[in-house]
Amino acid sequence: MDGTAQRVAAQWTLRLSTTSSHRGGPQPGPVSCSSGTAPSKLFTSSFRVDIDALDMNRVVRLEPIIVHSTLLRSRPTARLATEPLGAQPLPRRAAATSSTTVSGLVLTTTTSGATLPALQAWLSGDRAPKNGAIVYLGPDLKGVLCTARLTGLTLTKITVDSATARAKAEMTIGGVSLSCP
Repeated sequence: MDGTAQRVAAQWTLRLSTTSSHRGGPQPGPVSCSSGTAPSKLFTSSFRVDIDALDMNRVVRLEPIIVHSTLLRSRPTARLATEPLGAQPLPRRAAATSSTTVSGLVLTTTTSGATLPALQAWLSGDRAPKNGAIVYLGPDLKGVLCTARLTGLTLTKITVDSATARAKAEMTIGGVSLSCP
């Protein structure tokens, strides 16, 4: 999302994709749904970034955050061929577990204002993980469409481009949750 160009139409997309299926399940591919109604006019500047105790008013661009979840299953142990039948109970199906990875948060800010100095102070200071949120706003820039809550944010790198007067900050994300009112 790029908040530099005001009044540029945007489209919000939540893509769910199956990367692997078993036992005759659905084939891998994108999943889409439609409400059947025309979408409201959204703009690329319709977001706000909040991070604990940091001035984030100059964030102008966000890179996509990708959440990848994999279902893992542990296999039950087999009965030994030398044991008599009935000597050991049949193995139970193991509970399914999942593994989730979240890409990092990459945001671009202007070099003017308080955002870049706040990020630089965090990188050179205590470096303690912080929590934050990305708030996606409606067409009126007041109503909240959705909020992505970010936990365990750790700033890893800041790259300043003096030619464009922009700085790119890269962070790792410990966890993410999405809530839509």
